[in-house]
Amino acid sequence: MSNISKKQNQMTFNKIQLAIFIMVLLTVTALAAQTVYFQKSLAEVVKRHQMTQQENQQVIKESRDLIIKILSSGAGPASNSVDVSVNQVAAGQRALDLGTQALELNQIDLAILYFTNGINHNPGQIELYDALVNASLQAGDNEALERAINLLEVSTLNVPVDDFEKLLQHVASLREAIVIEPINFISLSEAENRLKAIKTEYNLDEIWSEEQKLAEAVSMLEGLLDEIGYATLQEKAPKYDAVVDEAQVLMAEIGSLYRLSTLYTHSQYVLEQIDKLLESKKADRYLMVSLSTTAQALLPEFWGDSTKQPDSMKVAIENIPSEIAAREQAFGKLIALEYSQEIEALKKDVESLETASNHTEAINKAEGLLQLVVSLAGEIPDKDTQENLSAIAQDIQEKIKNENSKRMVAYQKWALTNLRGFLNEWNSSIMYRTENNALEFNAKYQLHSIDQALLTPDVSKVYGRAEMLFFDKISAKDRPDKEYEFAMADKKSLTDF
Repeated sequence: MSNISKKQNQMTFNKIQLAIFIMVLLTVTALAAQTVYFQKSLAEVVKRHQMTQQENQQVIKESRDLIIKILSSGAGPASNSVDVSVNQVAAGQRALDLGTQALELNQIDLAILYFTNGINHNPGQIELYDALVNASLQAGDNEALERAINLLEVSTLNVPVDDFEKLLQHVASLREAIVIEPINFISLSEAENRLKAIKTEYNLDEIWSEEQKLAEAVSMLEGLLDEIGYATLQEKAPKYDAVVDEAQVLMAEIGSLYRLSTLYTHSQYVLEQIDKLLESKKADRYLMVSLSTTAQALLPEFWGDSTKQPDSMKVAIENIPSEIAAREQAFGKLIALEYSQEIEALKKDVESLETASNHTEAINKAEGLLQLVVSLAGEIPDKDTQENLSAIAQDIQEKIKNENSKRMVAYQKWALTNLRGFLNEWNSSIMYRTENNALEFNAKYQLHSIDQALLTPDVSKVYGRAEMLFFDKISAKDRPDKEYEFAMADKKSLTDF
């Protein structure tokens, strides 16, 4: 042990002794009648403690004499500070005898237990302390020595005044026996090798997704930096700056990766929950939307992070969107399976449009089926099913277009039939045409019911010719009324075809 270490230990010991003395003084003060004298004496001890290091030994000696003087002046009984019964004295002696026998048999731990038990029964018997100190010194380990020191320190008020000095000497001898291990400071080469070993063992490209491993790596780096910190306190310490800088940079990198690793673990957990949902074959839309939304919400956290990521980590993160999409597609097929029968029925209904009683009925049914297709498309996220529904929708729209064309043709045919009947009769009675004939022919062929807005240009020309012939026979007086009646008459609608 170096001279500096010995001096430091001696200084520590002196301070502990002084603390014990002050503790005794405080306790005795509560019992002593000479309060003023004690306060002055305590102030003197504290003042002397503030002297230089070279005077510590003299202070301790004078303080010890002062304490003994105060104790002797009436602070407590001179023979023993603890009242014990005859049985306690006997128990203490019995423990001393048994402990001595155990020590002779080299049963040191058992002997220490006996002596400690004896002190508990009769704390004023100095022989028990002598025996305990002897056994603890024979045990030779720091733990036994520390336990003995602790027991002796708390027993300073229990021994007779005459044995107080001896108790303090025992404490000093126990402290001197404690073995202080020399500090082996880490060398620069050791620090460099340790850092290299940490980087090799905790390869970030391999452990980036293992939060426990990342935490272990940080702990190892912190331990290395602590050791380097201690080593820098020694004289002529080497320059550890490069190792410290590299270790701190690595710790910062691991800290950022730990955050990303936590996010990745969370995303994988969400995907696992989606897998469990798919395995259950339950098309729980609410749960799927919740899980999928959660997974999608994590993506910006990855993309917005500027941390340098290992290649394997980059690949794993880049695959998350496709993994989410694949599960969404699988869930879409699960939903599509629920609607498969409804979709098949829809196809048959589309085919049955051909059997409708008229064009309007077919169109109305087709438009209803088209709304159903749109509704199903919103319910089923499956891509294949969406394409199938899109094809069905196109087919329905084509049928609606065809039925509208057929209905318009049917309207033209009806209008031409009536117009032709009107014109034929008009031409056949050319010699006898009167206003009454015109009114009769209109009532028979319903010119007023034809909606000219629905007529094709060619048919509209025929209608215009018949209308001109009709109004030509109406008197000037009645013509405005008839024109009004024509305009306001109920027209034949496309829905009638």
